[in-house]
Amino acid sequence: MRRLIAILLLIMPFCVQAQIVRVDYEGVVDSTQVPKYRIGDTIKGSLFIDMLLAPPDLFPTNPESGSYSRFLEPRQPDWITGHNPRGAGNAYDRILTRNQPGDDSYTVGDLRDLGKPSFRSLELLVGGLEFMSSDSFDQALSVKAEDSPGIFHGYLEWGWDRTRRLVGFALKSFKVTPGRCMAS
Repeated sequence: MRRLIAILLLIMPFCVQAQIVRVDYEGVVDSTQVPKYRIGDTIKGSLFIDMLLAPPDLFPTNPESGSYSRFLEPRQPDWITGHNPRGAGNAYDRILTRNQPGDDSYTVGDLRDLGKPSFRSLELLVGGLEFMSSDSFDQALSVKAEDSPGIFHGYLEWGWDRTRRLVGFALKSFKVTPGRCMAS
């Protein structure tokens, strides 16, 4: 039995701790309520989606729409990271996809409740052209402003009490790279 386990361990990949989907984005600020940002500033970054922690599609029998979302309890690991600080408050991560001829869309959001009543979020929206092969969020995608998508925008938002501050940015590029195996 020990020998069988040893053989299985040798043939299994060592990199099974996390399958990570990477979302890279870059845009230019086109509206702001936050003094730190000016019209024309560049905003760019990456989000990381952990396939092992991601919830299942809420509508698995609908091949045109994917809805992946979950409110997390405190101290549970986020399944989308890269924008918000880890460990503070509750996370609400979500991805919405639509695969319809000529009108695909991909929305990814990383929201963090930082304790009542404050929050911080990033949301990216891409749509209005055909660029997806299914409703799955882990497919390779690359969309640029030159592709003339109907929707190609991002938002940063902060809120506390009844006050909200928003920074909008027109995306220049949006890229999804699936399935890289990374140690967590």
